Amino acid sequence: MQRFKRYNSYYFLLLNVNKMKQKISISIGEETILKLDECLKKEIFRNKSHIIEIAINKFLREEEE
Repeated sequence: MQRFKRYNSYYFLLLNVNKMKQKISISIGEETILKLDECLKKEIFRNKSHIIEIAINKFLREEEE
């Protein structure tokens, strides 16, 4: 069963996929971190890594077009 969660005008497909993840380290400005924290308060995303992974995948899909 597929579940979708709405955030602003976007719908995210929530999948229970257990794939291997690889840790990376990034530096992000404080203002951006505060915005990420606000998104987490809305309980749309599991954590900051989840937000960043979705954003990167969205960017990569758009680049392919």
